[in-house]
Amino acid sequence: MNSRHTTVINLSSAATLLLMSLIGGCATPARPTSGEAVKTPPPGAPATLDGEYDITFHSLWAGPMRTRMKAQPTPVGFKANTPPGVAWNLVGGVQGALGPLLAPYLFPQGMLLVWESTSPDPAAGRDGEGWIGISTIGPFRARTRTPAKGGPTRIELPDGRLLAAMRVTPTSDEIPRADFASIVQNMERIAEEHPWEPPRRAADLQAYFSDVRGSLPHVTDDVSFAFACGLAWRKHSGLAVPAAFRGADDDSGREVRALGGTLSPINVTRENATGIATIEILSLLDVRSIDNAMSEALSPPPRALIIDLRNAGISNLSALRLVSHLSDRPVDAGCFIRSVIEDRGKAVGSASSVPLAAPDDYSQASEVLKRQGAVRVSIEPHPHAFTGPVAVLVTGRTRSVVEVAARVLAESGRAAVVGQRTAGKPRLHAEHAVGWGYIVRTPEFIWLPVAGPTIDKGLAPTLMVSADKAPVAAARLLIDAAHKAP
Repeated sequence: MNSRHTTVINLSSAATLLLMSLIGGCATPARPTSGEAVKTPPPGAPATLDGEYDITFHSLWAGPMRTRMKAQPTPVGFKANTPPGVAWNLVGGVQGALGPLLAPYLFPQGMLLVWESTSPDPAAGRDGEGWIGISTIGPFRARTRTPAKGGPTRIELPDGRLLAAMRVTPTSDEIPRADFASIVQNMERIAEEHPWEPPRRAADLQAYFSDVRGSLPHVTDDVSFAFACGLAWRKHSGLAVPAAFRGADDDSGREVRALGGTLSPINVTRENATGIATIEILSLLDVRSIDNAMSEALSPPPRALIIDLRNAGISNLSALRLVSHLSDRPVDAGCFIRSVIEDRGKAVGSASSVPLAAPDDYSQASEVLKRQGAVRVSIEPHPHAFTGPVAVLVTGRTRSVVEVAARVLAESGRAAVVGQRTAGKPRLHAEHAVGWGYIVRTPEFIWLPVAGPTIDKGLAPTLMVSADKAPVAAARLLIDAAHKAP
C-alpha cells in the first residue's frame, strides 16, 4: 500500500472518530433547576420533569427493573439520564469492551441511559414524545410516549407496539436494593454445581465472574447490574456465560397489558392478499403458547405459513413444539446431552428416549435430561398439523433450541429456511433462582443430530437473503409452492 493511500485511510478514520466523539459529546448530564428535589408543575401545565426520579421498567420478559435518573427542563420538555461516568467504571470501561471507535457515541459521558422527551400536556390532550437509549443515535434508542392523561410511559418499537412500560416516581428510600454481591456469589455456586464448560475453560469462566465482581462497587441498581454483566460478557464473548435477569412478576405483566398494543412473545398476523399467515416468535413461555399461536394462525387455514425466528433465542424444549404442528409423521429430533460429558457417543447410545406428543411430555423430557444428563427426543405429529407450504425465517440472532427446530423442519422437508446463517452452537439452558427475584440461565446442554454434521457453525438457509428482505422472499417462495401444489 502506498503512503498516499495510507494517509487517506488514516485521515478518514480520524475524521470518523472525531465525528463520533462530537456526536457522543452532544449528550450532557441533566442538571435539575432545584437540585435533586422534584419540582411539581402547576395543575393543568405540561408535566415537565425536574429533579431526581426513580425509574421502574416493566415488560413481559423481565422486570421490574429499577434505576434512578436526574431530569432537567428543556425548551420543549426535559432530558434525563442515569448518573454520568458509571459506564467508564464498569469492567474494562466501555472503551475496553466496545473499542475506541464505538465508545465515544455509545454511553455518552459514561451515562448508561439517556432520555429526552417533549412534555405531556393534559390541557391540550397532547402526549409527550421522545426517545430513550444508550446513545443519542437512532439505532441505539427506542421511542417513548408519555400519555397526557397520566400513567406510565410507553417504550415502543417503530411500528408502535409496546416493548416495555416505564413508571416515573419521585425518589424514595423505600425501594429495597438487591444484594448484587450475593447474587453473583450464587451464580458462581451454580456454575460449580452445574458445570457447562470443560475444565480447561474454568479459568476463563472465573475471569468473567471476577470482572463482574470488580464492577460491583459501581453497581447501584438493576440497570447498572445488567450492564455490568453485559460488558463483562462482551469482554469474554467467546465464552458461554450465564445470563442473569430479574424474572417478570405478575405486577409487571399487569402493568404492560393494561397499556395495550403489547409486543407479545408470540405474534400472529395474516396477509389477506396472499393468504399467508405469519407467526413471529421472540420467546416461548411454554408449549401451550405455541399451541395457542398455531390455533390462531390456522383459523381459518392459511394458504401457507411463515415462522419468523429472526429474533428468537429460545433456550428450552418448547421450541420443538413447532415441529409437531408442522409434521405429518414422527420425527427423530436428535439428542440433548450435558455439555461436559466427554464420551458423547456412549451418552447418546445409552440416553433414554422420550416421545414428545402431549404438552406434559416436554417437561418430562427436561426432567430426564437434568437427572440423567442425556435424553433423545422424537416428535409426534399434532392431530391437527398444518400440511401446507412452510418457510422459516432466520438470522444470526436465531439461536439455541429454535435453531434445532429449524434444522429438523428443513431436513424433514417440511420447510424452506430463508434469511441468514443462524448463530450456531445451540444450547439448552436450565434456570436457577439466585435471590432477590433474579434468575440465572445456564447453558448446560448441547444438541447432537441423529445423522449428519452438527450446526455448531450455524444453520445455512435454503435461500440466503438479508434479514429485512426475508419476509418478501419467503412469501414469493411459498406462493410459487402453492401454485405447484396439486
